[in-house]
Amino acid sequence: MPSVIRVVTDNNYPPYTFLDSSGNIQGISVDQWKLYSQKTGIPVEITGLPWNEAQARLLAGDFDVIDTMGYTEERAKLYDFLPSYSRVDVPIFFSKEIPGISGPDSLSGFVVAVQSGDSVIPVLESHNVTSLKEYASYEDIIRDAKAGTIYVFCMDRPSALFFMHKYGIAADYKETAPLYSTEVHRAVRKGSPLFTVLSDGFGRITPSEYRAIEDKWLGTSLFDPAILHFVVIVLIVILVLLLGLAAWNFALRRSVAVHTRELHEELSRRRLAEEELARANRTLQLFGRLLQEEIKTSLFALRGHLALITQDPNDTEGQKSLESSRQITASIEELVDSVKYLKDIGNRKQEWIDITQAFTYARSHHQVLGITFEAHTRGIEVFAEPVFESILSILISDSLQFGKTVDRIALSCRRSGNAIVLVYEDNGTGILVSDKERVFIRPEDGGTGHRLAVVKEILSMLGMEITESGEPGHGVRFEIMVPEGKYRIINPH
Repeated sequence: MPSVIRVVTDNNYPPYTFLDSSGNIQGISVDQWKLYSQKTGIPVEITGLPWNEAQARLLAGDFDVIDTMGYTEERAKLYDFLPSYSRVDVPIFFSKEIPGISGPDSLSGFVVAVQSGDSVIPVLESHNVTSLKEYASYEDIIRDAKAGTIYVFCMDRPSALFFMHKYGIAADYKETAPLYSTEVHRAVRKGSPLFTVLSDGFGRITPSEYRAIEDKWLGTSLFDPAILHFVVIVLIVILVLLLGLAAWNFALRRSVAVHTRELHEELSRRRLAEEELARANRTLQLFGRLLQEEIKTSLFALRGHLALITQDPNDTEGQKSLESSRQITASIEELVDSVKYLKDIGNRKQEWIDITQAFTYARSHHQVLGITFEAHTRGIEVFAEPVFESILSILISDSLQFGKTVDRIALSCRRSGNAIVLVYEDNGTGILVSDKERVFIRPEDGGTGHRLAVVKEILSMLGMEITESGEPGHGVRFEIMVPEGKYRIINPH
Protein backbone atom coordinates (compact mmCIF):
# COMPACT_ATOMS: atom_id res chain seq x y z
CA MET A 1 0.00 0.00 0.00
CA PRO A 2 1.59 3.35 -1.02
CA SER A 3 2.18 5.94 1.72
CA VAL A 4 0.99 8.71 -0.63
CA ILE A 5 -0.31 8.92 -4.22
CA ARG A 6 1.11 11.76 -6.33
CA VAL A 7 -1.37 12.91 -8.99
CA VAL A 8 -0.61 15.30 -11.86
CA THR A 9 -3.33 16.82 -14.03
CA ASP A 10 -4.13 19.70 -16.38
CA ASN A 11 -4.26 22.88 -14.33
CA ASN A 12 -6.86 24.50 -16.60
CA TYR A 13 -9.45 21.92 -17.67
CA PRO A 14 -12.82 23.02 -16.20
CA PRO A 15 -15.04 21.64 -14.82
CA TYR A 16 -12.70 18.71 -14.03
CA THR A 17 -9.51 20.45 -12.84
CA PHE A 18 -8.79 24.20 -12.66
CA LEU A 19 -7.47 26.77 -10.21
CA ASP A 20 -9.57 28.89 -7.83
CA SER A 21 -8.88 32.55 -7.08
CA SER A 22 -6.26 31.51 -4.50
CA GLY A 23 -4.41 29.23 -6.92
CA ASN A 24 -5.69 25.98 -5.41
CA ILE A 25 -6.67 23.10 -7.70
CA GLN A 26 -10.41 22.32 -7.75
CA GLY A 27 -13.08 20.57 -9.83
CA ILE A 28 -14.90 17.27 -10.38
CA SER A 29 -11.73 15.16 -10.58
CA VAL A 30 -10.25 16.80 -7.47
CA ASP A 31 -13.36 16.04 -5.39
CA GLN A 32 -13.31 12.43 -6.61
CA TRP A 33 -9.71 12.08 -5.43
CA LYS A 34 -10.64 13.55 -2.04
CA LEU A 35 -13.40 10.95 -1.72
CA TYR A 36 -10.94 8.24 -2.83
CA SER A 37 -8.60 9.26 0.00
CA GLN A 38 -11.47 9.11 2.52
CA LYS A 39 -12.50 5.65 1.31
CA THR A 40 -8.99 4.16 1.32
CA GLY A 41 -7.11 6.18 3.97
CA ILE A 42 -4.30 6.84 1.45
CA PRO A 43 -3.15 10.50 1.27
CA VAL A 44 -3.33 12.07 -2.19
CA GLU A 45 -1.25 15.00 -3.46
CA ILE A 46 -2.66 16.70 -6.59
CA THR A 47 -0.53 19.00 -8.76
CA GLY A 48 -1.84 21.01 -11.72
CA LEU A 49 0.52 21.72 -14.63
CA PRO A 50 0.26 22.70 -18.30
CA TRP A 51 -0.99 19.59 -20.07
CA ASN A 52 2.09 18.84 -22.15
CA GLU A 53 4.34 19.23 -19.11
CA ALA A 54 2.02 17.05 -17.00
CA GLN A 55 2.39 14.14 -19.44
CA ALA A 56 6.18 14.49 -19.62
CA ARG A 57 6.55 14.66 -15.84
CA LEU A 58 4.51 11.48 -15.31
CA LEU A 59 6.59 9.53 -17.81
CA ALA A 60 9.73 10.90 -16.13
CA GLY A 61 8.59 9.35 -12.85
CA ASP A 62 7.87 12.60 -10.99
CA PHE A 63 4.26 11.54 -10.39
CA ASP A 64 2.32 8.28 -9.96
CA VAL A 65 -0.97 9.02 -11.75
CA ILE A 66 -2.18 11.40 -14.46
CA ASP A 67 -5.84 12.48 -14.54
CA THR A 68 -8.22 13.90 -17.20
CA MET A 69 -6.51 11.96 -20.01
CA GLY A 70 -8.38 10.87 -23.15
CA TYR A 71 -7.68 7.40 -24.54
CA THR A 72 -5.82 6.97 -27.84
CA GLU A 73 -4.03 3.94 -29.28
CA GLU A 74 -0.70 5.76 -29.16
CA ARG A 75 -1.16 6.67 -25.50
CA ALA A 76 -2.16 3.08 -24.70
CA LYS A 77 1.41 2.07 -25.57
CA LEU A 78 2.67 4.25 -22.70
CA TYR A 79 -0.13 4.13 -20.11
CA ASP A 80 -2.56 1.74 -18.45
CA PHE A 81 -5.99 3.42 -18.38
CA LEU A 82 -8.48 3.08 -15.52
CA PRO A 83 -12.20 3.03 -16.41
CA SER A 84 -13.52 6.36 -17.69
CA TYR A 85 -15.73 8.53 -15.49
CA SER A 86 -17.00 11.07 -18.02
CA ARG A 87 -17.47 11.57 -21.76
CA VAL A 88 -16.89 14.81 -23.69
CA ASP A 89 -17.45 15.92 -27.28
CA VAL A 90 -14.67 17.56 -29.31
CA PRO A 91 -16.07 19.94 -31.99
CA ILE A 92 -14.48 22.67 -34.11
CA PHE A 93 -15.30 26.22 -32.95
CA PHE A 94 -15.20 29.06 -35.48
CA SER A 95 -16.16 32.73 -35.70
CA LYS A 96 -19.78 33.28 -36.70
CA GLU A 97 -18.47 35.61 -39.40
CA ILE A 98 -16.88 32.65 -41.24
CA PRO A 99 -19.32 30.66 -43.43
CA GLY A 100 -18.68 27.22 -44.88
CA ILE A 101 -16.93 25.37 -42.03
CA SER A 102 -18.66 22.03 -41.51
CA GLY A 103 -15.84 19.75 -40.41
CA PRO A 104 -12.09 19.11 -40.64
CA ASP A 105 -12.14 18.74 -44.42
CA SER A 106 -13.27 22.39 -44.76
CA LEU A 107 -10.35 23.85 -42.75
CA SER A 108 -7.91 24.17 -45.64
CA GLY A 109 -6.17 27.56 -45.43
CA PHE A 110 -7.20 28.24 -41.82
CA VAL A 111 -4.86 28.33 -38.84
CA VAL A 112 -6.41 26.12 -36.15
CA ALA A 113 -5.55 26.70 -32.48
CA VAL A 114 -5.02 23.59 -30.30
CA GLN A 115 -3.55 22.77 -26.90
CA SER A 116 -0.08 21.20 -26.91
CA GLY A 117 -0.27 17.46 -26.31
CA ASP A 118 -4.02 17.30 -26.99
CA SER A 119 -5.42 14.09 -28.51
CA VAL A 120 -7.21 16.17 -31.17
CA ILE A 121 -3.91 16.98 -32.92
CA PRO A 122 -3.45 13.56 -34.62
CA VAL A 123 -7.16 13.55 -35.54
CA LEU A 124 -6.82 16.88 -37.36
CA GLU A 125 -3.56 15.79 -38.99
CA SER A 126 -5.28 12.65 -40.31
CA HIS A 127 -7.56 15.04 -42.25
CA ASN A 128 -4.53 16.91 -43.64
CA VAL A 129 -5.06 19.87 -41.31
CA THR A 130 -1.44 20.92 -40.73
CA SER A 131 -1.69 24.67 -40.01
CA LEU A 132 -1.91 24.17 -36.26
CA LYS A 133 -0.98 26.77 -33.64
CA GLU A 134 -0.25 25.13 -30.28
CA TYR A 135 -0.98 26.76 -26.91
CA ALA A 136 -0.06 25.79 -23.36
CA SER A 137 -3.71 25.83 -22.19
CA TYR A 138 -7.29 26.11 -23.41
CA GLU A 139 -7.64 29.46 -21.64
CA ASP A 140 -4.73 30.92 -23.63
CA ILE A 141 -6.58 29.95 -26.82
CA ILE A 142 -9.75 31.75 -25.73
CA ARG A 143 -7.79 34.86 -24.77
CA ASP A 144 -6.42 35.10 -28.31
CA ALA A 145 -9.87 34.39 -29.73
CA LYS A 146 -11.21 37.35 -27.75
CA ALA A 147 -8.29 39.47 -28.92
CA GLY A 148 -9.13 38.59 -32.52
CA THR A 149 -5.81 36.93 -33.37
CA ILE A 150 -7.35 33.50 -34.04
CA TYR A 151 -10.73 32.59 -35.46
CA VAL A 152 -10.79 28.77 -35.46
CA PHE A 153 -9.92 26.43 -32.61
CA CYS A 154 -10.59 22.86 -31.53
CA MET A 155 -10.94 21.71 -27.91
CA ASP A 156 -13.09 19.69 -25.51
CA ARG A 157 -16.56 21.22 -25.42
CA PRO A 158 -17.12 21.63 -21.62
CA SER A 159 -13.90 23.62 -21.19
CA ALA A 160 -14.59 25.64 -24.32
CA LEU A 161 -18.03 26.70 -23.06
CA PHE A 162 -16.59 27.60 -19.65
CA PHE A 163 -13.90 29.89 -21.03
CA MET A 164 -16.03 31.36 -23.86
CA HIS A 165 -18.64 32.47 -21.33
CA LYS A 166 -15.92 33.66 -18.93
CA TYR A 167 -14.44 35.92 -21.61
CA GLY A 168 -17.79 36.93 -23.10
CA ILE A 169 -17.36 35.52 -26.63
CA ALA A 170 -19.87 32.61 -26.56
CA ALA A 171 -22.30 34.50 -28.80
CA ASP A 172 -19.54 35.26 -31.33
CA TYR A 173 -18.71 31.63 -32.14
CA LYS A 174 -20.39 28.63 -33.71
CA GLU A 175 -19.46 24.95 -33.53
CA THR A 176 -19.54 21.94 -35.84
CA ALA A 177 -20.80 18.48 -35.03
CA PRO A 178 -18.25 16.69 -32.82
CA LEU A 179 -15.17 15.34 -34.61
CA TYR A 180 -15.34 12.54 -32.04
CA SER A 181 -16.24 11.91 -28.43
CA THR A 182 -13.54 11.11 -25.90
CA GLU A 183 -13.77 9.66 -22.44
CA VAL A 184 -12.01 11.11 -19.40
CA HIS A 185 -9.68 8.61 -17.71
CA ARG A 186 -7.04 8.31 -15.03
CA ALA A 187 -3.88 6.54 -16.16
CA VAL A 188 -0.58 5.19 -14.80
CA ARG A 189 2.68 4.30 -16.49
CA LYS A 190 2.54 0.99 -18.35
CA GLY A 191 2.84 -1.93 -15.93
CA SER A 192 2.56 0.16 -12.75
CA PRO A 193 1.46 -1.95 -9.71
CA LEU A 194 -0.56 1.07 -8.57
CA PHE A 195 -3.22 0.21 -11.17
CA THR A 196 -4.84 -2.43 -8.93
CA VAL A 197 -4.78 -0.18 -5.86
CA LEU A 198 -6.51 2.63 -7.77
CA SER A 199 -9.10 0.32 -9.33
CA ASP A 200 -10.04 -1.07 -5.92
CA GLY A 201 -10.26 2.38 -4.29
CA PHE A 202 -12.38 4.04 -6.94
CA GLY A 203 -14.59 0.96 -7.03
CA ARG A 204 -15.63 1.79 -3.46
CA ILE A 205 -17.23 5.07 -4.58
CA THR A 206 -20.94 4.54 -5.23
CA PRO A 207 -22.81 5.88 -8.30
CA SER A 208 -24.80 8.23 -6.06
CA GLU A 209 -21.57 9.69 -4.67
CA TYR A 210 -20.25 10.26 -8.20
CA ARG A 211 -23.55 11.98 -9.13
CA ALA A 212 -23.40 14.22 -6.07
CA ILE A 213 -19.96 15.48 -7.12
CA GLU A 214 -21.12 16.10 -10.70
CA ASP A 215 -24.22 17.96 -9.48
CA LYS A 216 -22.00 20.20 -7.37
CA TRP A 217 -19.93 21.33 -10.36
CA LEU A 218 -22.44 21.07 -13.20
CA GLY A 219 -25.27 22.69 -11.21
CA THR A 220 -29.00 22.70 -11.96
CA SER A 221 -30.93 24.91 -14.37
CA LEU A 222 -34.01 27.09 -14.06
CA PHE A 223 -37.41 26.15 -15.44
CA ASP A 224 -38.07 27.47 -18.93
CA PRO A 225 -41.74 28.29 -19.78
CA ALA A 226 -41.02 27.10 -23.30
CA ILE A 227 -41.23 23.52 -22.08
CA LEU A 228 -44.99 23.93 -21.70
CA HIS A 229 -45.17 23.56 -25.47
CA PHE A 230 -43.47 20.18 -25.25
CA VAL A 231 -45.60 19.10 -22.30
CA VAL A 232 -48.72 19.76 -24.39
CA ILE A 233 -47.23 17.74 -27.26
CA VAL A 234 -46.49 14.84 -24.91
CA LEU A 235 -50.06 14.88 -23.59
CA ILE A 236 -51.43 14.91 -27.14
CA VAL A 237 -49.17 11.99 -28.07
CA ILE A 238 -50.39 9.99 -25.08
CA LEU A 239 -54.02 10.77 -25.95
CA VAL A 240 -53.51 9.66 -29.55
CA LEU A 241 -51.87 6.47 -28.32
CA LEU A 242 -54.80 5.69 -26.04
CA LEU A 243 -57.26 6.36 -28.87
CA GLY A 244 -55.21 4.08 -31.12
CA LEU A 245 -55.30 1.31 -28.53
CA ALA A 246 -59.05 1.75 -28.15
CA ALA A 247 -59.49 1.54 -31.92
CA TRP A 248 -57.38 -1.57 -32.02
CA ASN A 249 -59.45 -3.12 -29.21
CA PHE A 250 -62.65 -2.47 -31.14
CA ALA A 251 -61.13 -3.97 -34.30
CA LEU A 252 -59.93 -7.01 -32.36
CA ARG A 253 -63.40 -7.60 -30.90
CA ARG A 254 -64.91 -7.54 -34.39
CA SER A 255 -62.18 -9.88 -35.60
CA VAL A 256 -62.92 -12.31 -32.77
CA ALA A 257 -66.66 -12.26 -33.61
CA VAL A 258 -65.98 -13.02 -37.27
CA HIS A 259 -63.58 -15.82 -36.40
CA THR A 260 -66.08 -17.31 -33.95
CA ARG A 261 -68.78 -17.54 -36.61
CA GLU A 262 -66.37 -19.16 -39.03
CA LEU A 263 -65.13 -21.63 -36.43
CA HIS A 264 -68.67 -22.97 -35.95
CA GLU A 265 -68.70 -23.93 -39.62
CA GLU A 266 -65.54 -26.01 -39.44
CA LEU A 267 -64.53 -27.57 -36.10
CA SER A 268 -61.17 -28.66 -37.42
CA ARG A 269 -60.24 -24.98 -37.94
CA ARG A 270 -61.60 -23.83 -34.59
CA ARG A 271 -58.82 -25.16 -32.42
CA LEU A 272 -56.12 -23.65 -34.66
CA ALA A 273 -57.86 -20.27 -34.85
CA GLU A 274 -58.44 -20.15 -31.07
CA GLU A 275 -54.77 -20.85 -30.42
CA GLU A 276 -53.78 -18.15 -32.89
CA LEU A 277 -56.11 -15.60 -31.31
CA ALA A 278 -54.91 -16.47 -27.81
CA ARG A 279 -51.31 -16.07 -28.89
CA ALA A 280 -52.07 -12.78 -30.65
CA ASN A 281 -53.97 -11.44 -27.64
CA ARG A 282 -51.11 -12.35 -25.31
CA THR A 283 -48.62 -10.77 -27.70
CA LEU A 284 -50.74 -7.62 -27.77
CA GLN A 285 -50.86 -7.41 -23.97
CA LEU A 286 -47.11 -7.79 -23.77
CA PHE A 287 -46.51 -5.32 -26.59
CA GLY A 288 -48.91 -2.84 -24.98
CA ARG A 289 -47.03 -3.16 -21.70
CA LEU A 290 -43.80 -2.70 -23.65
CA LEU A 291 -45.12 0.51 -25.23
CA GLN A 292 -46.05 1.76 -21.76
CA GLU A 293 -42.52 1.17 -20.48
CA GLU A 294 -41.03 2.81 -23.58
CA ILE A 295 -43.19 5.91 -23.04
CA LYS A 296 -42.26 6.04 -19.34
CA THR A 297 -38.58 5.80 -20.26
CA SER A 298 -38.91 8.57 -22.86
CA LEU A 299 -40.85 10.80 -20.47
CA PHE A 300 -38.24 10.25 -17.75
CA ALA A 301 -35.50 11.29 -20.17
CA LEU A 302 -37.61 14.26 -21.30
CA ARG A 303 -38.03 15.45 -17.71
CA GLY A 304 -34.28 15.19 -17.24
CA HIS A 305 -33.58 17.34 -20.29
CA LEU A 306 -36.29 19.83 -19.38
CA ALA A 307 -34.70 20.27 -15.95
CA LEU A 308 -31.53 21.43 -17.72
CA ILE A 309 -33.25 24.09 -19.84
CA THR A 310 -32.54 27.67 -18.69
CA GLN A 311 -34.13 30.99 -19.43
CA ASP A 312 -30.84 32.39 -20.80
CA PRO A 313 -30.97 32.27 -24.65
CA ASN A 314 -27.15 32.21 -24.67
CA ASP A 315 -27.01 29.08 -22.50
CA THR A 316 -25.71 26.58 -25.05
CA GLU A 317 -26.26 23.63 -22.72
CA GLY A 318 -29.85 24.70 -22.11
CA GLN A 319 -30.50 25.01 -25.83
CA LYS A 320 -28.95 21.59 -26.38
CA SER A 321 -31.30 20.13 -23.76
CA LEU A 322 -34.18 21.87 -25.52
CA GLU A 323 -33.16 20.19 -28.77
CA SER A 324 -32.89 16.83 -27.00
CA SER A 325 -36.43 17.39 -25.68
CA ARG A 326 -37.64 17.84 -29.24
CA GLN A 327 -35.92 14.63 -30.27
CA ILE A 328 -37.46 12.68 -27.39
CA THR A 329 -40.88 14.07 -28.33
CA ALA A 330 -40.29 12.77 -31.86
CA SER A 331 -39.39 9.41 -30.34
CA ILE A 332 -42.71 9.30 -28.49
CA GLU A 333 -44.48 10.13 -31.76
CA GLU A 334 -42.76 7.08 -33.26
CA LEU A 335 -44.23 4.98 -30.45
CA VAL A 336 -47.67 6.23 -31.47
CA ASP A 337 -46.94 5.12 -35.02
CA SER A 338 -46.31 1.62 -33.69
CA VAL A 339 -50.03 1.40 -32.89
CA LYS A 340 -50.50 0.86 -36.63
CA TYR A 341 -48.91 -2.54 -36.09
CA LEU A 342 -50.99 -3.37 -33.02
CA LYS A 343 -54.26 -3.39 -34.94
CA ASP A 344 -52.86 -6.11 -37.21
CA ILE A 345 -51.87 -8.50 -34.43
CA GLY A 346 -54.15 -11.51 -34.74
CA ASN A 347 -54.47 -11.07 -38.50
CA ARG A 348 -50.77 -11.38 -39.29
CA LYS A 349 -49.04 -14.73 -39.46
CA GLN A 350 -45.53 -15.48 -38.37
CA GLU A 351 -43.03 -15.05 -41.17
CA TRP A 352 -39.36 -15.54 -41.95
CA ILE A 353 -37.41 -12.54 -40.66
CA ASP A 354 -33.90 -11.69 -41.85
CA ILE A 355 -31.92 -11.12 -38.60
CA THR A 356 -29.32 -8.77 -40.12
CA GLN A 357 -32.03 -6.63 -41.70
CA ALA A 358 -34.06 -6.55 -38.46
CA PHE A 359 -30.94 -5.49 -36.51
CA THR A 360 -30.32 -2.68 -39.01
CA TYR A 361 -33.91 -1.45 -38.73
CA ALA A 362 -33.76 -1.65 -34.91
CA ARG A 363 -30.64 0.52 -34.68
CA SER A 364 -32.24 3.14 -36.99
CA HIS A 365 -34.72 3.99 -34.19
CA HIS A 366 -31.96 5.34 -31.93
CA GLN A 367 -29.41 8.14 -31.82
CA VAL A 368 -26.17 6.18 -32.09
CA LEU A 369 -23.44 8.78 -32.65
CA GLY A 370 -20.10 7.27 -31.66
CA ILE A 371 -21.46 3.71 -31.43
CA THR A 372 -20.05 0.95 -33.65
CA PHE A 373 -22.53 -1.74 -34.71
CA GLU A 374 -21.47 -5.18 -35.93
CA ALA A 375 -23.75 -7.88 -37.36
CA HIS A 376 -22.37 -11.36 -38.01
CA THR A 377 -25.68 -13.00 -38.90
CA ARG A 378 -25.66 -13.02 -42.69
CA GLY A 379 -28.15 -15.50 -44.12
CA ILE A 380 -29.81 -16.26 -40.76
CA GLU A 381 -33.62 -16.05 -40.62
CA VAL A 382 -36.04 -16.85 -37.78
CA PHE A 383 -39.72 -17.72 -37.99
CA ALA A 384 -41.53 -15.14 -35.82
CA GLU A 385 -43.79 -12.11 -35.80
CA PRO A 386 -42.46 -8.70 -36.92
CA VAL A 387 -42.41 -7.75 -33.21
CA PHE A 388 -39.01 -9.50 -33.16
CA GLU A 389 -37.46 -6.28 -34.53
CA SER A 390 -38.81 -4.40 -31.49
CA ILE A 391 -37.08 -6.91 -29.21
CA LEU A 392 -33.72 -6.04 -30.79
CA SER A 393 -34.58 -2.33 -30.50
CA ILE A 394 -35.22 -2.76 -26.75
CA LEU A 395 -31.85 -4.43 -26.24
CA ILE A 396 -30.15 -1.53 -28.07
CA SER A 397 -32.16 1.02 -26.04
CA ASP A 398 -31.11 -0.61 -22.75
CA SER A 399 -27.46 -0.63 -23.86
CA LEU A 400 -27.58 3.10 -24.66
CA GLN A 401 -29.48 3.96 -21.46
CA PHE A 402 -27.71 1.79 -18.89
CA GLY A 403 -24.40 0.74 -20.49
CA LYS A 404 -22.71 4.10 -19.65
CA THR A 405 -19.45 3.40 -21.52
CA VAL A 406 -20.95 1.60 -24.52
CA ASP A 407 -19.30 2.37 -27.88
CA ARG A 408 -19.71 -1.08 -29.52
CA ILE A 409 -22.80 -3.27 -30.02
CA ALA A 410 -22.62 -6.59 -31.84
CA LEU A 411 -25.01 -9.36 -32.92
CA SER A 412 -23.68 -12.81 -33.83
CA CYS A 413 -24.84 -16.40 -34.12
CA ARG A 414 -23.53 -19.82 -33.07
CA ARG A 415 -24.83 -23.36 -33.16
CA SER A 416 -25.89 -25.26 -30.06
CA GLY A 417 -26.83 -28.83 -30.96
CA ASN A 418 -29.82 -28.66 -33.30
CA ALA A 419 -30.58 -25.09 -32.24
CA ILE A 420 -28.86 -21.78 -32.88
CA VAL A 421 -28.06 -19.03 -30.37
CA LEU A 422 -28.31 -15.35 -31.31
CA VAL A 423 -25.76 -13.48 -29.19
CA TYR A 424 -26.29 -9.75 -28.49
CA GLU A 425 -23.30 -8.03 -26.83
CA ASP A 426 -22.08 -4.56 -25.86
CA ASN A 427 -18.95 -3.32 -24.10
CA GLY A 428 -20.69 -1.28 -21.41
CA THR A 429 -20.75 -1.75 -17.65
CA GLY A 430 -22.69 -5.01 -17.79
CA ILE A 431 -25.08 -6.51 -15.22
CA LEU A 432 -24.19 -7.58 -11.70
CA VAL A 433 -24.22 -11.34 -11.08
CA SER A 434 -26.91 -10.86 -8.42
CA ASP A 435 -29.17 -9.13 -10.95
CA LYS A 436 -28.84 -11.51 -13.93
CA GLU A 437 -32.08 -13.39 -13.17
CA ARG A 438 -33.94 -10.42 -11.67
CA VAL A 439 -33.72 -8.32 -14.85
CA PHE A 440 -36.20 -10.74 -16.44
CA ILE A 441 -38.68 -10.46 -13.55
CA ARG A 442 -41.18 -7.61 -13.12
CA PRO A 443 -40.68 -5.32 -10.10
CA GLU A 444 -44.04 -6.33 -8.65
CA ASP A 445 -42.77 -9.92 -8.56
CA GLY A 446 -39.51 -9.02 -6.82
CA GLY A 447 -37.36 -8.34 -9.88
CA THR A 448 -35.81 -5.28 -11.48
CA GLY A 449 -36.97 -5.81 -15.07
CA HIS A 450 -39.54 -3.79 -16.97
CA ARG A 451 -39.04 -4.18 -20.69
CA LEU A 452 -36.78 -7.23 -20.40
CA ALA A 453 -39.48 -9.09 -18.47
CA VAL A 454 -41.86 -8.46 -21.37
CA VAL A 455 -39.18 -9.45 -23.90
CA LYS A 456 -38.68 -12.79 -22.14
CA GLU A 457 -42.43 -13.52 -22.20
CA ILE A 458 -42.78 -12.61 -25.91
CA LEU A 459 -39.82 -14.81 -26.84
CA SER A 460 -41.25 -17.63 -24.75
CA MET A 461 -44.50 -17.38 -26.74
CA LEU A 462 -42.43 -17.59 -29.94
CA GLY A 463 -40.79 -20.77 -28.64
CA MET A 464 -37.48 -19.09 -27.80
CA GLU A 465 -35.53 -18.50 -24.59
CA ILE A 466 -33.32 -15.60 -23.49
CA THR A 467 -30.57 -15.55 -20.85
CA GLU A 468 -27.81 -13.11 -19.84
CA SER A 469 -24.24 -14.38 -19.51
CA GLY A 470 -22.10 -11.23 -19.72
CA GLU A 471 -19.21 -10.50 -17.36
CA PRO A 472 -19.90 -7.54 -15.01
CA GLY A 473 -17.75 -4.58 -15.98
CA HIS A 474 -17.26 -5.87 -19.52
CA GLY A 475 -20.72 -5.49 -21.04
CA VAL A 476 -23.96 -7.45 -21.41
CA ARG A 477 -24.30 -10.72 -23.36
CA PHE A 478 -27.88 -11.74 -24.11
CA GLU A 479 -28.27 -15.19 -25.67
CA ILE A 480 -31.51 -16.02 -27.50
CA MET A 481 -31.96 -19.78 -28.03
CA VAL A 482 -33.85 -20.49 -31.29
CA PRO A 483 -34.96 -24.14 -31.56
CA GLU A 484 -34.84 -26.34 -34.63
CA GLY A 485 -37.67 -25.52 -37.05
CA LYS A 486 -37.74 -21.85 -35.99
CA TYR A 487 -34.68 -20.84 -38.02
CA ARG A 488 -33.12 -21.38 -41.40
CA ILE A 489 -29.77 -20.53 -42.98
CA ILE A 490 -30.14 -19.14 -46.49
CA ASN A 491 -26.45 -18.44 -47.05
CA PRO A 492 -24.15 -20.44 -44.74
CA HIS A 493 -21.18 -18.40 -45.94
